[in-house]
This record gives sequence, structure tokens and C-alpha cells, in this order.
Amino acid sequence: IYTNDLEMCSDHFHVLNYADDSTLMSTLKIFDSIEELINREFSNVNEWLLFNKLSMNIYKTKSMIFHQPKKNVNPPNIVIDGTVI
Repeated sequence: IYTNDLEMCSDHFHVLNYADDSTLMSTLKIFDSIEELINREFSNVNEWLLFNKLSMNIYKTKSMIFHQPKKNVNPPNIVIDGTVI
């Protein structure tokens, strides 16, 4: 019940909930400014969590990027509340 409206705090993430876990997913085709976009969206999510008196376990949070095998992609630096993911 607490996280039913989590998706409304982000313009780019789709939220999948299972029991007490949530997964944020997005399909981004332009990779140039992805780091800034992801960090801004996570900032929005973190604000939503604080407003709802919830917290993200940053130490269990992971990121994963899927891309075409022939495309060389450097993973973005994702920072949540001052901690690099």
C-alpha cells in the first residue's frame, strides 16, 4: 500500500513491486545525458520516500544496464543521497 503511488514521482522510471521490494526500470535510447537523468530521477524517488517516511536501503541497491553487444557503453555514476551505487 505504501508504494502504490511510487511511480508517480518519476517521469522515466516504471516501477515493479514484489512483496517489500521495488524495481525501477527504464528504456532510454539516448545515452549521452543518461547519468544526469538517472540521478535526477533517483533524487525525485528519494524525496518521495522521505515524504512518505520510508527509506531506501542504499547498500542493497544495484543498477544494471542492458545494451546491444556491439555497442560500447560506459556505466553511469549513479549517486543516491551522496552514496555511489
